[in-house]
Amino acid sequence: MKTYKQFSESVALAIPAAARLAPYVLPAIGAAANILKAQGDTAKPRTPNVQRAPDMSPAARQKRQAQQDRRAAAAERNRQRETEASKKIDDLIGSGADRQYAKQRRENPALRDAEAKQRVINDRRAAMRERMRKAAEQQGLD
Repeated sequence: MKTYKQFSESVALAIPAAARLAPYVLPAIGAAANILKAQGDTAKPRTPNVQRAPDMSPAARQKRQAQQDRRAAAAERNRQRETEASKKIDDLIGSGADRQYAKQRRENPALRDAEAKQRVINDRRAAMRERMRKAAEQQGLD
C-alpha cells in the first residue's frame, strides 16, 4: 500500500503526461457522455391528438388512397408491357433452342459481356491476320 507521500509523487509525475493527452481525451469523454445521455432519453407518452397524423382528414385519406391505386395500376401496366414484349421477341426467334438461348442472354448479363469480349478478341485477331498477310505480300513471302 502506498503512503500519501508516494501517492502525491506519482500524481505529480502523471499530471504533465495527462496534460499533453487532454486535447485528445476530453472530446472523447464528451462524446461518450452525449451517447450515454441519448440512451437515457425515452419516448414520452403522447396524447391522442398528438399521435394522429396532421393530414388525416377524410379528403386527405381519399387522396392518398387514389395515389396508391394509380401507382399500383401503373406498375401492373409496366409488368404487362414487359411480358408482352418478351413474348413477341420469343415469337420472332425461330427454333426452341434459339428461344432458350435468347432467354438465357436476357437473364444473364455476364453471358452477354463475355460474348462481347470474345467478339472484340476475334476482331483483333482478324485485323492482325490481315496486317500479317499484307506485310507478307509486300515482302514477297506470299
